[in-house]
Amino acid sequence: MSDYPANASQPWGDGFNLSDSDIDFVNNLLLEEGAPMASEPLAVAIIRERLQTEAKRRARLDPEDTVYLPRNAYRVGQRLVFPTLGFIHGTVMSIRPGANPEAGPFEVIRVQGEDMEREFAARLENHHLNTIPLETMLGASDRSPEQILREHGESILQTIELKLSKDTDIVKIGGRWFPRSLLIEISHGHLNLAEAVLDVAQGGPLPTSALLEHIELPPNVDPRLAAFSLDYALYRDERFEEVGAAGEMAWFLRRLEPPEVMFPPRRLAYDPAPAGRSRLSEPLLALERELDDEWGPPAEPEGEVHEATRILDFPHWRVGALPLTPRLAKIFPHAHEATRIRFEFVDRETAERFPGWVVTPFRYVYGLAEWYPKKGLLPGGILQIREGDNPGEIVLEAATRKPAREWIRTASASPNNRLTFTMQKQAVAVNYDELSVIAVDDPRSIDDLWLRLEEQKNPLERLVADVFRELAKLNPQSTVHARTLYSAINVVRRTPPGSIFTELMERPYYSHMGDLYYRFDEGQWTENR
Repeated sequence: MSDYPANASQPWGDGFNLSDSDIDFVNNLLLEEGAPMASEPLAVAIIRERLQTEAKRRARLDPEDTVYLPRNAYRVGQRLVFPTLGFIHGTVMSIRPGANPEAGPFEVIRVQGEDMEREFAARLENHHLNTIPLETMLGASDRSPEQILREHGESILQTIELKLSKDTDIVKIGGRWFPRSLLIEISHGHLNLAEAVLDVAQGGPLPTSALLEHIELPPNVDPRLAAFSLDYALYRDERFEEVGAAGEMAWFLRRLEPPEVMFPPRRLAYDPAPAGRSRLSEPLLALERELDDEWGPPAEPEGEVHEATRILDFPHWRVGALPLTPRLAKIFPHAHEATRIRFEFVDRETAERFPGWVVTPFRYVYGLAEWYPKKGLLPGGILQIREGDNPGEIVLEAATRKPAREWIRTASASPNNRLTFTMQKQAVAVNYDELSVIAVDDPRSIDDLWLRLEEQKNPLERLVADVFRELAKLNPQSTVHARTLYSAINVVRRTPPGSIFTELMERPYYSHMGDLYYRFDEGQWTENR
């Protein structure tokens, strides 16, 4: 019937769209500025231009013009004005009956004029535009462009990003836009020189400004345009990777990045499989949320997150990493386009600084392989993570204490390819979670077991049962807590809690004893084999 926006009374909401004239305006604006612009200032400029255009159109309203409302009847040749479409004018060219049983009897008018030929409803009583007072439609907006962007920023910015990204004449780097045709030429020689500079810097990272110091460009070029042009050329060259956080551009040589940054360690690799989580009890769902596994259901935290307490699990301990969950992602640096971000860890106790990497595609943060053993951390150990005082810094603190020998759940690999557990005295110098802690005397033998079990491709049901029965031997009640089971399973297979907890709920040989402790029924196990 009509493609009239559903929320035409609020053209800045979901009905917001960019026209060809808007794109022309953006190109002219960027040309006038002579430098790249980010999406937000572009949005403000577009809104301001539209408000000014609308005010001009409103000023030339003819008393003879009829304001379009869906409930009214119209005649061929009648001139209409559409306030909620920017006060465009059109003439009714034809009228036909409408065909929608749910809407009741109505008409469809075809309107032509001002680069527009569209159909609109007429004699239609049930339409939201009929409820908008005429004075509201005709009245000037009392909101500033900045206020409109605050109210409808998400939809406006999404539309601008999507529309401009499809325009081959405009390019985007680091959240900023500029016409492709106006970029400064960056030659292969310039890029080779940038590679040599990064080589001397052991791969980087270096900001664009540091690279520009070694590259001769025309002296009269705006520094912002020079940086943008070099960024664009580096981005298109596979030798370089942009690793800066949002708001800053920094470059690294791909061939000098740690392998664990380019390719996920097998210990952290997980092939997402659907888990029947619908049967999980509320206590298990609450524990799942508390464990905050990066492969669990995404749970976007409310509000700002500047620090977090983390219980270290075995897979990340083994490779020197941290999970990149939605909660932790709020703390670590993020970027507009970069999928790998280089930053600095800071040891709160010693002030030692060392490099870290956010590896967004594979949901982990890398760079702690030396720090974990240095602090005496073990799986189940507790550490604090918080934003540093300076951008691009993450402060770490292990909950260290006076060393003592304590009875700790200890994992070993048996000759018959099983993961076994014993209680052994271990030297411990950090605080840890009693239900999660697992010591390992011989990590390499556990690695070998993990590979052998991976090759065997045993079903998760069997693995959970085997590990559960081994854990049950460690206490007189033969019970195992769901958190402990999650921690133990991940010693030999990367598995999020939902899949493990589903086994506890669906298999008849697990009995809940209360407080998320379970017991294994050997009779039921045999009967169900």
